Amino acid sequence: MNDRPHVRQVNWPEQIAVAAAYAAVWEVARHFSFSHWSLVSGIRLACLLLVPRRYWYAMALGETLPVMTNGLMYIPQFGWWYGLVGSIPVIFPCLPVMAWLRRRASVFLADGSVNMLLFGTAALACALISALFNEVAVAGAIWPTEPGHAPPYASLAQGFLTYLLGAYLGSLTLAPSLVALRLAAQRKDIRNLWQGALSRELGVVVALLGMAVFASGHLQGASLMLCRISVALPVVAIAIRHGWQGAALSATLASIALAMTSATVRDPAMIQAQAIFAAALSATLLVTSRRAATAADVVTGHAR
Repeated sequence: MNDRPHVRQVNWPEQIAVAAAYAAVWEVARHFSFSHWSLVSGIRLACLLLVPRRYWYAMALGETLPVMTNGLMYIPQFGWWYGLVGSIPVIFPCLPVMAWLRRRASVFLADGSVNMLLFGTAALACALISALFNEVAVAGAIWPTEPGHAPPYASLAQGFLTYLLGAYLGSLTLAPSLVALRLAAQRKDIRNLWQGALSRELGVVVALLGMAVFASGHLQGASLMLCRISVALPVVAIAIRHGWQGAALSATLASIALAMTSATVRDPAMIQAQAIFAAALSATLLVTSRRAATAADVVTGHAR
């Protein structure tokens, strides 16, 4: 009798494929990201929530390759400290945090609804880690080297909040919609999702957001801010009709439209509008997910 414990064999071709796919998607997301709108954070969070843990190290490898390449490229411009810290993949410190969260809560509840409390906690935790790493890298690059010069504390604090907003908003932009699509795929409801009322109303949302983006190019000051904030209204309307799944999908479109209303990186007015949008989206997702869970409880209660 063989008493040796069973050891699961590693499927290396599968692991390499996961690493390559994650690296490719991460690099595409990085190309469209900036400090206050980090789509890579949304990709990272969605994968850590949905992908089985046996693939996490492959994902870490996939993130390491482009991160190290980009970090080392900036050494001549910003110095060794920025290059070395910028070469550390943020996914590594996120792994134990996400493992701890997923051991204590499931992404999907027993009634089939999404655990938005877990999602929000994970998004905030990973955003804090990402902001901290970015801030440490920037601090080393701009820290005064001459005696008598005070460190730019105000600039560093503002930069940290900007990176925090970017990582959190990037998570809200992509991760909820990817979770919604995964849930629809599990229920074999993808065709109904794209051929039903939600898809038609999302087409209307795209038209409205396009008009807002066009109008933003001709507005300034308070009018421009009002136009930017208004992109949250279609998200709320879709959420009322279709719950958190509709809010998630429409939020992706609205966040992209909001980012398109500015061609200036770190525009203070733009950052304020994104902060308001992130707060409104967080509240909408939380309320609609709780409403869905309550409705499922009612149905289950009547069925017993």
